[in-house]
Amino acid sequence: MIKMKNILLIVLAFFITVQCQKNEKNGKVEETAISSIPVKVVKIMPEDVDIIVSGTGIVKPFSETMVSSEVNGKVKKVLVEVGDFVKAGQTLVEIDDELFRLSVEQANAQLMNTTANYNKAKKDRERFEKLRKDNSVTEHDLENAILQEKIARAGYLNALAVKKSAERQLKNTKIKSPINGKIAEKKIDIGYIVSPGTPVVKVIDISKVKVVLGVSEKEVVKIIKGQPVTLTSDAYPVVQYSGKVFSVSPQANLDTRTFPVEIVAPNNKINELKPGMVVRIKIKTGKLKNVIMITRDAIIEKEGDKIVFVVDKGIAKLRKLETGLTIGNRVQVKKGLTEGDYLVIVGQYNLIDGIKVKVNNF
Repeated sequence: MIKMKNILLIVLAFFITVQCQKNEKNGKVEETAISSIPVKVVKIMPEDVDIIVSGTGIVKPFSETMVSSEVNGKVKKVLVEVGDFVKAGQTLVEIDDELFRLSVEQANAQLMNTTANYNKAKKDRERFEKLRKDNSVTEHDLENAILQEKIARAGYLNALAVKKSAERQLKNTKIKSPINGKIAEKKIDIGYIVSPGTPVVKVIDISKVKVVLGVSEKEVVKIIKGQPVTLTSDAYPVVQYSGKVFSVSPQANLDTRTFPVEIVAPNNKINELKPGMVVRIKIKTGKLKNVIMITRDAIIEKEGDKIVFVVDKGIAKLRKLETGLTIGNRVQVKKGLTEGDYLVIVGQYNLIDGIKVKVNNF
């Protein structure tokens, strides 16, 4: 019996020893786990930051014009194709001008005839004035000569106007570009019948481009004409286009409740922005000096507070923030962080105030 009790005591002592060792081992594992929560940090350094208003917009030509016919007729020649570059004054389309040339010839003939009549009537009036002084003709004869001169002069002036109109009509059979630019649309072809007002060609000037950005009421008060602007496009990811604010609308768009801001930027001949492309816009409206900016991803929103964690001698410490401007993905910190703090940017959601951490930036 005593022997059996001794055996039981030995077995019990063994189990107690094993359990204590397990507990001690588990305690070490927990301690090791707590002290090795990996985080990545950045050192807080004040900096100067540009204040940016950003958004997207659609590229538009700097100017555009739909060139129309000014005469009736049949299209004889089309001298351009879509995409061609043209200069101001360059002929784009020619209308059959045969009838217009005949009209000019007839107008010239009529002008010659009326000019001769006018010159004769003028000389007659001068002659009758001299004769009247000698009482060789009556006052009635002189008045009639003066009247005939006036009638002849009116005929001459009318013929001159007809000639000028005919010449202008003939000139308008050659439809020319009013601006430098590229052909964006061609509305007609050889053989088409056109009349005054018929659109024939659309010309756009994209040596510079316009973009309109809608901004909020808080942003529009920071924007003034002439501020520098940067444009980027997915079409040319590595190219930046520098422009300026061209105009700021004094009233909001009633549909979007935003204020239109028009931007103008010189185009790039190699990486050419085209109307209809979407561009990202950044307007520099000012500069903040010696401020703390952090990535928005480092901030935890909790019960209405904005908190972050910093690492101090291997311990995570919670900080509540007072923030300012948001610029892209970065947030200005007014209170809560100081120069030299090590801000946790990865692993912050695994932390509580006072827990041990391991900085693992590599």
